[in-house]
Amino acid sequence: VETLKGVNAGLQTYKGIGKLALDTPAGPQKTRIAWVGAAPGKLRVEVLAQPGGQPFVSIASDGQWFYAIAHQDGRFIKKKATRSSLKRLIAIPVGPQDVFTLLTGRVPILPYATARLYAYPPADGSASTEAYTAPRLILTLTPENGRYLSQKIHLVGERVHQIEYFDRSGTFLYRTIVKDVQAVNGYLIPKQLFFSDDNQASARIEVERCWTNVAVAPAVFQLKPPETK
Repeated sequence: VETLKGVNAGLQTYKGIGKLALDTPAGPQKTRIAWVGAAPGKLRVEVLAQPGGQPFVSIASDGQWFYAIAHQDGRFIKKKATRSSLKRLIAIPVGPQDVFTLLTGRVPILPYATARLYAYPPADGSASTEAYTAPRLILTLTPENGRYLSQKIHLVGERVHQIEYFDRSGTFLYRTIVKDVQAVNGYLIPKQLFFSDDNQASARIEVERCWTNVAVAPAVFQLKPPETK
């Protein structure tokens, strides 16, 4: 676990542009996005209108508060940031802090009391096998109550391939799959992130261009209500 926490520790700010594809009960959607983030979990995302590329929705979190502005009608939201703040946007109960952490190639580690590492598939051959060129492992994290998992982290060699999240009752919430990685200024960071739940909702972030350790003003992660005309 400590090894995972130390991945890309020198990556403190991260700026990028790319694509967001959603598949929700409201139907499929595709759009372009631009984002900037800062450790430990601040994030600003601009959902860009097509055509034109002007901001359609702005989303930000300074770690304490979650903000959103719908520029078309001026709707403004400010509420306490949580680990599920983005559910209204992408139908997956994930928060800005976790998205930033994942974009930087790290793993959002939830509070835990017990960690166990397993080989997969089991040595007894009870699970179907897939073709991997590196050992496949599963790291499970259990909170203090010890009754249910909070996370299940799948590793291929030393690389995180998939993370599954559970609520306090052990009910599955969603999974994140790191589809591909790229080397940027000495950091291995995702090229594609895929989020999905068991209710046919999914979201895919595709990174097209990115910049590491750029200068970012703290005010970027706070939004104000738009001025009335």
